[in-house]
Amino acid sequence: MNIEIANRLYEYRKQHNLSQEELASRIGVSRQAVSKWERAESSPDTDNLIELAKLYGISLDDLLFTDTSTQKDPPPEAEPEEKAKDYVSVGLGGIHIKEGNEEVHISLKGGIHVVDDEDEVHVSLKDGIRISSNGEVEFDSEEWAEKFRKRWYFHLPVALFTTAAYLVMGTIWDMWHPGWLVFMAIPMFYQLLEMIHANGVRRKLDNFPMALLCTTAYLVIGFWWDLWHPGWVIFLAIPLYHSLVCLIPKTPKKEGLHER
Repeated sequence: MNIEIANRLYEYRKQHNLSQEELASRIGVSRQAVSKWERAESSPDTDNLIELAKLYGISLDDLLFTDTSTQKDPPPEAEPEEKAKDYVSVGLGGIHIKEGNEEVHISLKGGIHVVDDEDEVHVSLKDGIRISSNGEVEFDSEEWAEKFRKRWYFHLPVALFTTAAYLVMGTIWDMWHPGWLVFMAIPMFYQLLEMIHANGVRRKLDNFPMALLCTTAYLVIGFWWDLWHPGWVIFLAIPLYHSLVCLIPKTPKKEGLHER
């Protein structure tokens, strides 16, 4: 989709104080679809364009029309007119500053909006942060927040929980040693998350923390039952496991799939 149309869709949404989720709910699509429209990665179909035009109270021509000729070949006299439009305005609607191609808008309702040639930054309490460069979105906090909500467990303070558990074990049961083995749970936790989010059975099994599991098991049977020998045999399970996993065909990566 045309970058200019994508930017227009974004501006109309902001003018109506709608988040991507709110707009998606009103026209019956997903928030990801709205995000792709505004990044020019896909185009809304005819039905969605009609719904957008109705919602914004404009015609389809107003929503889609782009006059590229005026952008490519501006008349020579347009330059002094642009200079004449430079201004600074302070009022109830906020502060508005324009100088050449640079604009700054600050208001309680709209937040801070800065435009510098091809770069654009928008910051507000309602919509978060959005940074664009050359018409392409570099960062959108709405998308980041959506991913954070879906994968909040990646940000759990596992190290803090593990340390607390170790202190409890040491203080109450005097298990300072070998209670420190509880710290093996930290890398194992994150490795298991990587396994869960991997694409396909082969990649999931590749991410299984087999080496960590065998090392932890070896230390446990060594410290508790003094079976250092022949307990080391447990490490033979690592190459055996990965040899079996290699027999499973890989699943082709899905286009657009984002791993953490």
